[in-house]
Amino acid sequence: MQVNENKELEKLADKIMRETTLESPSFDFTSKVMSQVLETKPSRVMVYKPLISTTTFVAIFGLIFVFCAYLFMYKEGQNESLFTTIQYSKFYNNRLLSGFSISKISVYAVVVSIVMFYIQIPFLKNHFDKRFEV
Repeated sequence: MQVNENKELEKLADKIMRETTLESPSFDFTSKVMSQVLETKPSRVMVYKPLISTTTFVAIFGLIFVFCAYLFMYKEGQNESLFTTIQYSKFYNNRLLSGFSISKISVYAVVVSIVMFYIQIPFLKNHFDKRFEV
């Protein structure tokens, strides 16, 4: 029974295909479609959020500031400091670092490189923000 139905559907599809003519789009079909595409606005705007928020940066720099202030206010006569209980000689007096020394020029080069890196960040951010503005 299904074979008979399939044959009749096939005959009907062939008859419809013979009777219909091939339709072609109008002359300016492409330009009309493209104008409608260009007129449509995106429904969703992508909002970029920074990976590290401003409050996190403030907290990190605040902790660094507090740590530096603690180091500057520390007096050598006090034995209550956390840093007096750490034995730094164990870190420096080992076989791995025994002959290792850093010159002043190398330290200056590293410090200047780090400072220049952090100075470039706002300039690059501003450059890319201007580039991606709509």
